[in-house]
Amino acid sequence: MTKETKKRVIWIVVIIILSNTYPLRLFISMAERDLKVYSYSTIDDPQSILFEYGMGPADFWYFQVIKDSSYLKENPSFSKYYKKLYRNFRINPLFFWHWWDYFFDERYTLPYISREEVIKNWERENGMKYEEK
Repeated sequence: MTKETKKRVIWIVVIIILSNTYPLRLFISMAERDLKVYSYSTIDDPQSILFEYGMGPADFWYFQVIKDSSYLKENPSFSKYYKKLYRNFRINPLFFWHWWDYFFDERYTLPYISREEVIKNWERENGMKYEEK
């Protein structure tokens, strides 16, 4: 590897690391994330799609229940209604300035399923075509 190539690789690594540090990460993604819409749903119910806007941490009841595992123990009647939640937004590894979020934000711990797949699952389960209202 030539000296020039080593310098380029080092610069790329430094840019990726710096773009994921707190102050710089916040400024880089502020405009983009303020407008971003995060959506979640269960695996087979198109009516369950929930939306969250902006940069703040996810504050849906689902994440509160996950954080407080004693809640399900204290409320066993709730656990029968409790369905696994899926995220309907993708992870894009080319957006290296989001890598910190991809590893540490609770939104990205949920498994991915597309909205189209949710609708297909509902149609398969109910034997009829789903129509948006």
